[in-house]
Amino acid sequence: MKLSKLIIVSALAFVAFTQASCMKKQNLEDSNLGPAVSADEVESKMAEGIGVLTPDDINRNESSSLIAVTTYEDSQSVKLFGQSLIVNSIVSDTTMTRINLDYSKTDYLNSNQSFNNFAYPLEFSHSSDVESQSVPRQQLTAKAADKVPFFMYRAFIAMAVFACREEKVTCHNLSVVDSELGLSPDLADPRICSDSLHCKIPVRTVEFDLVDNKEIQSDGQATRAHYTFVTSPNLPFFSKVLKYCVRGLVDLESRKVLAEDCVSINGFSVGD
Repeated sequence: MKLSKLIIVSALAFVAFTQASCMKKQNLEDSNLGPAVSADEVESKMAEGIGVLTPDDINRNESSSLIAVTTYEDSQSVKLFGQSLIVNSIVSDTTMTRINLDYSKTDYLNSNQSFNNFAYPLEFSHSSDVESQSVPRQQLTAKAADKVPFFMYRAFIAMAVFACREEKVTCHNLSVVDSELGLSPDLADPRICSDSLHCKIPVRTVEFDLVDNKEIQSDGQATRAHYTFVTSPNLPFFSKVLKYCVRGLVDLESRKVLAEDCVSINGFSVGD
């Protein structure tokens, strides 16, 4: 089923998640990327890995925490920010569902931008579909606005539904790997896994290269980036997207270096 047809869908515990992506060298002069893959195929493979996204599945006291990191040349890592969300209350009527969140942020680059328990309302219209909750690809930056949370599901939706359909954009080298992730007993809520002592959940890793011919680099080559998403349909709403990475060449000190931005879930709870 295509994602565009899906409905939008208290202590923190840490996830032992070890599926780290490799920093492969990218050669922008190499135009042999193979044939473009269709936007429908990218969307379909991503949608299969996350399942249905609906606000009806969000529980009071559901929590999710993440960390954003930039890695340069597969060696130097810089922490950008950490974030935690806790569902404080849920209010619904005939037109919308409002999720009232307690939002905390640790800004590792500027501690003055850190804060705790900021009240953030997240509204879902019953009359709108999944696309209304997404944001353009160009706005998906780890350096989010001060008081706006970074929502992993929104990044996922924007890339799955829209990215490969943009004008002068092509996607290549689609890779899909299905595996299992073991959860510790304290994370193995019965709503996630019936056997808390031997809990394994399905995980899908989707990767692809995106070439944007609207953005030309200083060497005359189109902008090329490698995207990675790791998802599981068994996890709570705000943690179904476990990892989101974008890798590419950036200008740094008069030379191009390989950099990868990754936002990863490092804790969650199902809630009440």
